[in-house]
Amino acid sequence: MNFRYRDFAGATVMLLAAAGTAWAQTSGPAIVGAWKLTRIVGNDAVPGVLATVEISQDGKLTGDAGCNRFVGTISIKEDSVQVSQVVSTRRLCLNPVQAQEDALLRSLETITRADIDDTGHLVMRNDREVVLEATALAEQPR
Repeated sequence: MNFRYRDFAGATVMLLAAAGTAWAQTSGPAIVGAWKLTRIVGNDAVPGVLATVEISQDGKLTGDAGCNRFVGTISIKEDSVQVSQVVSTRRLCLNPVQAQEDALLRSLETITRADIDDTGHLVMRNDREVVLEATALAEQPR
């Protein structure tokens, strides 16, 4: 994965560019919506820190990594998912939030499959492992 930094109107954002993503199966439109991340690359989300991802039908991916916001594109096909063009604000975060955020941002463009499991949770995988797990944001108490 190549990291490039750009300065847009004083806010530095990181462009994450990944080459060649493999394809797998997905549940398509069922993954569209707002999700609260519960596990990120095998670790529970940091308690008390809201990390989210929102997937829109028109191919926009937005979210909050816990400290910084991110945007990108998501291609949802009948049997595949591909995330690309992810950019993020670059505010300084303290650990463990920074470690969670780094793992989340690194994992996004590796995703090749997204499904809804039997409990209604979003599960996003790459070719090797589950990288993100989430519950519908509407299910969360406010």
